[in-house]
Amino acid sequence: MKYILLIICIASCSQDVFPVYPEEEKVVAEGILPLYLEEKRVFKENVQEQASFVADFDSGTFMLNGKSGTKASLVDPYRIQPKGTNEGVKDNALLFPLNALGVTGDEWTYWIELTFPENVSWTDYNFFAEAGTLNRSTRIVHRITPDLRCVSEFYGGDDASYQGSERSSFSVGGGTRILIQQTIDKSSVITKLGDDPVWQKEGISFISFQYLAVGADLLGFQEFPEIKINRVLVFDKKIHDPIIENQGYDVSAFTEEVFFDDFDSLNLRAGAPNNYRFSQGVWTPRFSYTDNEVSPKGWTAEDANSYKADPTYNWPDGWSPFDIDNSTLKIRMDRTNKANLISEMPINPATGQPYEWAGGVLTTKHSNTFRAPCYVEARIKFPSGKGLWNAFWLYNNYDGHKEIDIAEQWTADLKSYGVAQHNFNGTEIIHEALLMNTGIDLTQDYHRYGVVWADGKLVFLLDGKEIYTIPEHRSLSGRALYIILNTSIGGYQGDPDGTTPDSNEMLVDWVRVKVRK
Repeated sequence: MKYILLIICIASCSQDVFPVYPEEEKVVAEGILPLYLEEKRVFKENVQEQASFVADFDSGTFMLNGKSGTKASLVDPYRIQPKGTNEGVKDNALLFPLNALGVTGDEWTYWIELTFPENVSWTDYNFFAEAGTLNRSTRIVHRITPDLRCVSEFYGGDDASYQGSERSSFSVGGGTRILIQQTIDKSSVITKLGDDPVWQKEGISFISFQYLAVGADLLGFQEFPEIKINRVLVFDKKIHDPIIENQGYDVSAFTEEVFFDDFDSLNLRAGAPNNYRFSQGVWTPRFSYTDNEVSPKGWTAEDANSYKADPTYNWPDGWSPFDIDNSTLKIRMDRTNKANLISEMPINPATGQPYEWAGGVLTTKHSNTFRAPCYVEARIKFPSGKGLWNAFWLYNNYDGHKEIDIAEQWTADLKSYGVAQHNFNGTEIIHEALLMNTGIDLTQDYHRYGVVWADGKLVFLLDGKEIYTIPEHRSLSGRALYIILNTSIGGYQGDPDGTTPDSNEMLVDWVRVKVRK
């Protein structure tokens, strides 16, 4: 990444809630200039040149030991009949004998780039690649589970016993393009570009491999014709070089996962509204700046123009600010007159009318707090609409305002988002805020937003890549913070208008925290 412009803003605020309120935005917004990011994905030419075999299905060509060919001449000789079936040859399942791919020794590597279908409705295990011996006594199997996780399973020995597996901690999702990197001999490395760090499985030795199979219905169990194999590379040696430069910030030291929620369900705490701290569960649906809240409906800050609704209240038509759909958390921000909530909305003191917008907030204040050194990350898709202010952040105000904003969507430019740290110096809150211009529309897809909080600094990450590093404020040293996910209204782009959709959803695939042992 290339950094072009950087300015840090120092400002003060007397409110112990969000760092900036609408009445302050003009002063602060004028002091914050964007940090522009230029992402360069440069393919290493020498990597492909080192391959003994290249099948580029996107371009319809392949190359074996420097000799070019066509897709037709590649596909026909290597079609296979899936094991255990009598259905005949499958066009979408290809087996490549290793001696036809230029592999001469016991050490070799394969890379498979593939794209999953946009409309995903798989109900069973779906195999898309396998490497092993012809009798399948030793093999590596790559598949997708019914809950859309990418899994690599390891089998070996005369009885083909199961030796273990590595799986992603997140949903693959439709239209996702991934890269499988597998080194045969002593280790295996599987990389899902843009959505997860490298997996590593050490200490497993696979020998006498005879084939590499890619495609669908490899074992005759599933029909999976939508999968697209983009490219297959085979190397007659062990190779770990990434196909793309600047794969990401090294987080390999953070090996112990101490918190993970992939939102198969929403584990809310009981005891609303003022006994959340004494009950069980993961998420508190309140900011909980204090522990003596009494309103059963929810909470909002002074001068805020949206209401944070508590889902345990009996809202009209069973409305809730939260929903779980296909292992995805949806946090809503709805226009109250469209969602039939006006009759139950408290009065906004700034307007004398019921709150025009209602949204939600989830915190781990009463269940999980975290301190450095840690690596905190979430996979989020932000909504688009003027005036929306969605956020993923860390906070603690037990002994003064301490806040790390991992991602705030409060700008009209959908290519930008904010990161920050905020700290109370005894008399005022000091804000160090940055606006990141990424060059891509962040509302079009999921992205990973993270921070590595360690060694006296905050390293902010987007899709695993470092976008900015800031020295940790001394007041954060040794302190524990909790996670907050929320929707809101306002920010530096002002209030919503007629173009803002009446209903908006911030989508969260998963949230996790890893620590360094």
